[in-house]
Amino acid sequence: MRSVSYEPYPAILLPDGSGTTPVINNEIVFSFDEVYAQNNRQQWVKVNTTDLFDPMPDPYTGSIIRSLVKDGKSSITEGSKKHKILKYLNPSRKIAVDKEDIKEMHTWLKKKLIVQQLDTIKINISRVTIYTSPQSGKLIRKTIDDKKIILLN
Repeated sequence: MRSVSYEPYPAILLPDGSGTTPVINNEIVFSFDEVYAQNNRQQWVKVNTTDLFDPMPDPYTGSIIRSLVKDGKSSITEGSKKHKILKYLNPSRKIAVDKEDIKEMHTWLKKKLIVQQLDTIKINISRVTIYTSPQSGKLIRKTIDDKKIILLN
C-alpha cells in the first residue's frame, strides 16, 4: 500500500515496535540513551527518565532525549516530502523547533530536576550500547559511545 491515509488491517503488533535487533559477530547489539545530572555533592547520577518526562509515556522519552542532543534541530527540512506529508495530515502542527521551544523545554526540565533534588545547570546525555549473547542472554560488554553535556540556560 502506498497511501499514508490507510493502515493495513489487521496490523501485527510487536512488543518492541517493528524493528529488529541486529546480531553482529554473534552478539545482540542494543543502543539507548541515559540521562545524568549532578547531585548536591557534584557527582553524576542517573536520572529517572520516567519521572523526568512525566506525564509523557515512556516510549516517547527516547525521541525527546535525541532531540535535546540535536539542540532541537529537526531532521525534517521545510519542503521535504516528510514535511509536506506532516503538514497535510495536520496543518496546524508546528514542525520546526525554535529558540523559544528549547527555552521552554529547558525550564520544564529544570523544574523536574529540582523534584529529584538534582542540579539544574546541566545534564549529561550518554549513548550506551550493550552487547549480549544470543545463546545465554548474558551481558558481554557495555560501551558508552557518545556523551553530550546540555546546558540548561
